[in-house]
Amino acid sequence: MEDYIPQANWPVCPPATASVTKTSYIWLQQISTAMSNIQTRVRLLEDENKSQAIELSNLRTELNELKNISPNSNIRKFVTKQRQKKRSRYENNLIISGLVESTDVNEEEKVKEDQAKVEVKLETLGVNKTNCKRIAILKSKRLTQVKVDEQSTNTRPALLIVELKDNGSKQTEEFRNVYINQDRTLSERAHERYLRETKKERNSQLTHLETVDGITLIYKMENAVKRALDSKKCNGILVTGDFNFPYIKYHTDGYVAVYGPNDSPGNLFIDMLNNESLSQTVHFPTFRKADGSMTNTLDYVITESPDRVSLLKETPPLAAWMTHELLNLIKIKKTLWHQLQSTWGKNREIEAKYKKVKREIEKKSRYSIKAFEIDLASDKNNPKHLFAYINSKQTIKKRIS
Repeated sequence: MEDYIPQANWPVCPPATASVTKTSYIWLQQISTAMSNIQTRVRLLEDENKSQAIELSNLRTELNELKNISPNSNIRKFVTKQRQKKRSRYENNLIISGLVESTDVNEEEKVKEDQAKVEVKLETLGVNKTNCKRIAILKSKRLTQVKVDEQSTNTRPALLIVELKDNGSKQTEEFRNVYINQDRTLSERAHERYLRETKKERNSQLTHLETVDGITLIYKMENAVKRALDSKKCNGILVTGDFNFPYIKYHTDGYVAVYGPNDSPGNLFIDMLNNESLSQTVHFPTFRKADGSMTNTLDYVITESPDRVSLLKETPPLAAWMTHELLNLIKIKKTLWHQLQSTWGKNREIEAKYKKVKREIEKKSRYSIKAFEIDLASDKNNPKHLFAYINSKQTIKKRIS
């Protein structure tokens, strides 16, 4: 197609031209100009598309080359070092909430007052204040406003971040309303939030009511026990689970001591058991601290009749790598051992079975430990399990006394 005639080069109509011809002439002139502009625009777009196609091809080539080239080891070491440095810095930080915030107008005096409160807390925990590197307000805008008698009051003090030279901390009764948490990176907080949400979602999908061999099992369902008793589906009750009442002390002679005011959760719990004629049958400590010492009773077995519980005893905790298959083999081994003892060790057939099961337990134990440690090492998202396992293997553990 030939180029359109520019509007300035168009011929002029004679004066005696009819009006219809003049109108058609103007239309043709406008159409020609518009088509000329469109043609120019199309050429520019085609050239632009060609240049973008060339640039896209070059980028794809560079991307393929980068995929085939392994990352520089120095860069990888640098990134790993920076991550470890950042993680170690966060591990030494503590987030303290619950301390009454200073109302002093002078910022310097306010910082000194907050620092003095934190030093008292650290002294109570047994941490030398010289180990404290920095104390700062983490979120001063965290204060929530509550109107009481048309006056605004602050109910949530600001968080304080404390950077220490070590990462040890411990709760005490003196600061019962003060909570200490580890400072986490954004990725660690997001991962913990994901784990909490996943736990809640899976717990919500659990079967709350199940009957096995005539025994009704109820899991974490409000008023389910009362409804089961009212409907006469069962003639007794046995509640088991973890109850976190550290200030309730049980004694082997049945005596129960509760430390705290009358309206404390521990006293209210004991009053509820007495009012409902229920008995808690575990009278020895079941919570084991990191140093191996036993503190309070965590695992409860509650029933309306203590005679329902025939035997309760404390046993060492199972290893994390222990499987159901190994437990069954250990039971078989114990049974064969008693059978062999009853024959004074003279039954060669039982002795051969016993030795075979023993060798199988040793073999499967080594395999289970190896598989468990490989899973821990490969769990990059949650390294705390690996560190906890390593600490459990140490003879001497770091702690604040």
